[in-house]
Amino acid sequence: MGSRLIGAALGVLVLCAVAGGAAARPAENAGTLADTYVSAGTPKASFAHSRTLHVGVLPARVAYLRFQLGAPGDAIASSALRIYAQRSPAGGKLVVREVAGSWSESMTYKRAPKPGRVLGSATVARSGGWTTVKLASLSRDSGPVGVALTSSRSLTFASRESGRRPVLALTRTPSPVIAAAGQIGCDPSSPDFNGGQGSPTECGMRSTSNLLVPMQSQLAGVLALGDNQYPCGAYSDFMTAFDPSWGRVKSLIHPVMGNHDFACDFSNTAQGYFQYFGTAAGTPGQGWYSFDVGQWHLIALNSECTAVGGCGPTSPQGQWLRADLSADRAKCTLAYWHYPRFASGVEGNQADVAPFWDVLYASGVDVILNAHEHDYERFAPQNPSGQVDAARGIREFVVGTGGRMLHGFTFNGANSEFRSNASWGVLQLTLRPTSYAWQFVPVTAGAVSDSGTGTCH
Repeated sequence: MGSRLIGAALGVLVLCAVAGGAAARPAENAGTLADTYVSAGTPKASFAHSRTLHVGVLPARVAYLRFQLGAPGDAIASSALRIYAQRSPAGGKLVVREVAGSWSESMTYKRAPKPGRVLGSATVARSGGWTTVKLASLSRDSGPVGVALTSSRSLTFASRESGRRPVLALTRTPSPVIAAAGQIGCDPSSPDFNGGQGSPTECGMRSTSNLLVPMQSQLAGVLALGDNQYPCGAYSDFMTAFDPSWGRVKSLIHPVMGNHDFACDFSNTAQGYFQYFGTAAGTPGQGWYSFDVGQWHLIALNSECTAVGGCGPTSPQGQWLRADLSADRAKCTLAYWHYPRFASGVEGNQADVAPFWDVLYASGVDVILNAHEHDYERFAPQNPSGQVDAARGIREFVVGTGGRMLHGFTFNGANSEFRSNASWGVLQLTLRPTSYAWQFVPVTAGAVSDSGTGTCH
């Protein structure tokens, strides 16, 4: 803290908090990890192990506390400092300010960091006791965060060494969850259709939809990753196969087109697809669009490049994509379409969608979802050349497990971290403010176990 501010008789308390990422539960209390105070009256002294924390004026005294918010998790909905006052003059008021910068418990007055914006204030009871200060939004949801607590009166608080350690009470807002898969609606004329119930090896769209229906009240969206209806995407087939299964969560679905949504439509208009999904599928004849889920930006693209004027940067879709990304202010962004640029399955890597990767990588996109292959596969974060890039790479998931038959793998793709064709299922993604968590949910319990977390760029 600069001497000019301290000379203005501000007392400062800095916090940096500890909390887990548990959603939808009562306030969690984060105890102090470190605390101290400094005084203009003894500018070379350190009070690292004091049982009390002094703030106030004449001379200026500043108390510091550090907490740790933990790993990236759910957004903090509210926070409050609870600190024990040993005594207080009438009208003693604390003003909590945010503070940036590092410090140690052994620091002295001249090395104290400056306070920033005001987060909240409260009057301390003359008799002392616990004081609660409700805080405005903290600048982050994870890692260290600093605050300052100022006063025009001389106040004394209990430190963490006293047995009445200060705490930061946090409540978190549950992060939105989405689910995704492609290769879904079976051909109604197939012998395995079985009235929509399918067989052990084909037509499992009812089984995967049975995963979605119980969780629909907790889902913010369902991404249908193409080949939504076999064999041709005819509207009548959508109504016979897709609608009685995945149609049960239709209000949540944000679809993209696959080759079987186009296959028998020689006009390349995918009439049945657009008729069934309506405005949720974007503009007919295009099929690309974007929307937000929580603090994430999601981009739906059409990888039937020939049918829509190409996928390159000068195509109508390419120009739209660059404009959409230019306007994107979200910390985290996810893009999805049908054909995977990288895959270890029967079809392998799809070069036609490489232009998507180029522009998405340049814009710092975090996650890509695809299907087309009849399996599940997860890749390490990569650049458009297929090289591991931990700093800026995009993590790709291939989720072709929506109910059509499962296929094997023809080779081990570079940077493939996990793959399985053991079960149909859906990918569940938790979209946190600065990170994400994934879990593959299989139809066959225990058949596939893949989960983890990633951090946005």
